[in-house]
Formats: sequence, C-alpha cells, structure tokens
Amino acid sequence: MGRIERAFTFIELLIVILILGVILAISLPLSIKSFRSLQLVDTTRSITSIMRYIQNKSILERKIYSFNFDTVDFRYSVSVKTDGKFEEFKEIKTSLLSKKSLGPNLKIDSLVVKQDDFLDKEKSSIYFYPDGSIDEARLILCNSLNEQIIIKTNLSGKVNVIKE
Repeated sequence: MGRIERAFTFIELLIVILILGVILAISLPLSIKSFRSLQLVDTTRSITSIMRYIQNKSILERKIYSFNFDTVDFRYSVSVKTDGKFEEFKEIKTSLLSKKSLGPNLKIDSLVVKQDDFLDKEKSSIYFYPDGSIDEARLILCNSLNEQIIIKTNLSGKVNVIKE
C-alpha cells in the first residue's frame, strides 16, 4: 500500500493566521498603555533621584541648587548659585545633571512652588538649601493617557511621590 502524507490545508493555515491576528489586535493597545505608564513611572523615579542627589550635593558643598522646569518644552535642568550675586545661578552641564527632556508622551501638568520664597518670582524652580531644606512644591507629571503622578517636596527636605 501507498504511504499517505498528512499536511495542513490552506483553510487551516488561514484560520491560525486569523486567530493570531485577533490576539495581536487585542494585545497591542494594552502593550502601548503599559509602556506609557511605565515611562511615566520611570521619569518620576529619575526626577526624584536627581532631587535627592541635589539635596545631598547642596548639603555637602554648602551651596544653593535649583531644579529648573520648563513647562512649555517639558524639559528640566539643574543650576548652582554662583559666588557672585545672590540671584545668579549657573546651569550644570554634567551627564547626570544637564538639561533633559521629559520624553515623548509626557508633560508637566502643573508646578506650584510656595510663594514665600524670595528667590524665584516665576516659580519654575525648586530650590535646595545647604541646611537640607527644600522649597515646598507640588509637581504634577502627566502622560498622554492622562495618568498623573504628583511629586511633593516640603521644607523638612522630604520628597514624596503620589500616584493618582
């Protein structure tokens, strides 16, 4: 007797491809949402790490540092008070502290710094002082899915993160 060969029919292959296409169509939006959420969390961690680093640097060097936010271009940078006039700050250009963008799909929803501070009238900077204190501020970061994370600082030097 002859040997019978078994193989997949064209219809069976089309059904498998169709099932894989449906699974991919369902999972892709979920993957994008997860990526954007992780991007927001990662940027928040970076900003809070830089804040803690600046706070320690301010204490060790006995200098005033400012964490500057551009609420139009969604960038941030760090400056240190020069030895000159009280209002003069010099932007730091190291790999860790140079001007950086928040990244795609992220923005600064709002930045509120307590008005008692006499250094910055426009309130786009948070100051770190040699005694370990930080300006009271509330920074809200937002992604394209309208998820928000709030970074709060207080005079005692604490940096708190609240996910909404």
